[in-house]
Amino acid sequence: MKTITYDPLKREKLLKPPRNIDIHTVAHMLQSGQFIAKYPHPDPERKNQTIYIINYNNYPYVVPVVETVTELCIKTAYQKRELKTIYSDYFTQDD
Repeated sequence: MKTITYDPLKREKLLKPPRNIDIHTVAHMLQSGQFIAKYPHPDPERKNQTIYIINYNNYPYVVPVVETVTELCIKTAYQKRELKTIYSDYFTQDD
């Protein structure tokens, strides 16, 4: 199992609006395999990063991660509404 790391200042920033996401929860989700998708970062300048898509409170979040053999370093996490359509099987419909 890989060690998950992140910048403590980033955690404080992500807990505040508009993101309102707890990086501890994200770390737990990644460590326990609770992600929807995983793929290489599409930006060639960030080829050392992997993108994880997670369902956090019924909303898709993108989580860029620098992945090594022994470690996952979470860079940030942000909402991406378009992914709710792409991965619609993973989200409940809002009434």
